[in-house]
Amino acid sequence: MSGESVPCCRGLIQPLRSVTELEGLESQGYVQRHLQIPMDKPCAAAFFAGRALPVVGMRSQTFYALAAELRRMGVQLDRAVTIILNLWKRQPPKVTAAPGADGRPFTLKAAEDCARSAYRARSLKSYGCNSPVWSEACVGAEACEFRSLLTRGGGQSRLAAHDAFLRWMAARDAEGKKCLTEGDIRVYCALDSIEARRGFKPGTRLYASWREIAQCSGIQRHKTGEVLRRLFWHGLIRYKPGDNSRRGMASEIERVIPVPQPPQYLEGTG
Repeated sequence: MSGESVPCCRGLIQPLRSVTELEGLESQGYVQRHLQIPMDKPCAAAFFAGRALPVVGMRSQTFYALAAELRRMGVQLDRAVTIILNLWKRQPPKVTAAPGADGRPFTLKAAEDCARSAYRARSLKSYGCNSPVWSEACVGAEACEFRSLLTRGGGQSRLAAHDAFLRWMAARDAEGKKCLTEGDIRVYCALDSIEARRGFKPGTRLYASWREIAQCSGIQRHKTGEVLRRLFWHGLIRYKPGDNSRRGMASEIERVIPVPQPPQYLEGTG
């Protein structure tokens, strides 16, 4: 290695702002290694990593919220139920055996019911940062990268993004062919719909399975990966495919906001 230049990493590695931020990153790392889930909320990761315990009076809400986070990350129902049941088994007796408001303990069946209820809901109910569910695991607004992504200014409104995407729908290449196929347009609109359904701003990072995208877009599931690669090639999304060898890890997708101009946009065509 002597004599070889070493690339400078300055600017690529951001300094930690607090000990709590380090704890949040360690929890997220645990979930990534042991569950193969790129959990982006450090507070949710803390529960799965055993760094935080549900409050006795909020056990059902906490397990429901954790199941909702698994759903948001694109984890399928059967696997989510298994993860939730394993989490219940790791809880100390003071959490599971203590009587709640109804005088009953929090049973394994109750935990499973919470998980299935979170997936049965027509729209995803993801508990926000101000919910008391996360109070035992919150790393603080200053140290939470997830919160900073949700509250960052700038960007582009959903309506402005729609208007910008209309240019792509009308754009043609040098040979006069449309730049985007009908499937491309369907999947891109599905990503916008998934963002809105989850209460996210345009361009927020999504973890979604091909199955969810196919159901939302109406295209065949086996064509979803091909379409996502085309949208990535056009520069409309950032895309990291899921890993089927890791029990169907969801794909990581992020719409590029502001929506870029098409390279061969011809006004008036369509």
